[in-house]
This record gives sequence, C-alpha cells and structure tokens, in this order.
Amino acid sequence: MRKLTPEELEALKHTLIKGLVKRRVLDKFRFNHRLVVAIDGTGIFSFGQEPFPGCSHKTSKNGKKTWQAGLL
Repeated sequence: MRKLTPEELEALKHTLIKGLVKRRVLDKFRFNHRLVVAIDGTGIFSFGQEPFPGCSHKTSKNGKKTWQAGLL
C-alpha cells in the first residue's frame, strides 16, 4: 500500500466501493433509498505529544501515549 500513488489509492477505493454497491452488500444501510455512510477521520494525524488540550489519545501496552486528531 505504501508504494501506491494517491491516484492509485483513490482508484482502488472507487473500485472497492463500486463492487460493494453492485453486489448490494450495503443495502441494509439505506435510508429513504439512499446509502448512509459515516467516515471517521480521527486518526489521520498522530503526535508524540499533546498538540492541543483535550486531544484524544491512545496508550500502548508499554505505556506510550499517542495523540490523534483528524480534519476539522
């Protein structure tokens, strides 16, 4: 995945979603005949120290904290 260009990743995402819709896998998530999709972008950026007060964080098994933020 790291070797793919952003354009190739977008094409892959498009192909995967198109396949799910075509095979009707997502039909149970329809509302008023439309697909409802939620996107979680909270882990887009990660930091070794708290970038702002109240930023969400994870603590690993060895006790190391990683703060995560998404796009606003």
